Amino acid sequence: IPFRNLDQYFRKMDRYSTLRAQDMHQQGRRFRSHQLLSHSLFTFFKMYIFRGGVVERIPGLILSILYAYYTFVKYAKLWEIQKNDQSIRST
Repeated sequence: IPFRNLDQYFRKMDRYSTLRAQDMHQQGRRFRSHQLLSHSLFTFFKMYIFRGGVVERIPGLILSILYAYYTFVKYAKLWEIQKNDQSIRST
């Protein structure tokens, strides 16, 4: 597991999801509502099935869910950035 405890994971996740959402926005990537669910589910299955999380049992399940949550938050933050950007432009 690439973190010592859940507190450390959530601090890193918050920082990295913000940075990644900002980067995606700067690259011109557009938020689409389906991304919240489809990309998160894809991340879960990628981690749990294809990267061997299922073999690790509970730790693999937890890590797969956490990575899916990170993906969800990243796209939610992209939506928030773009929503705020649009409201600034319309004023």
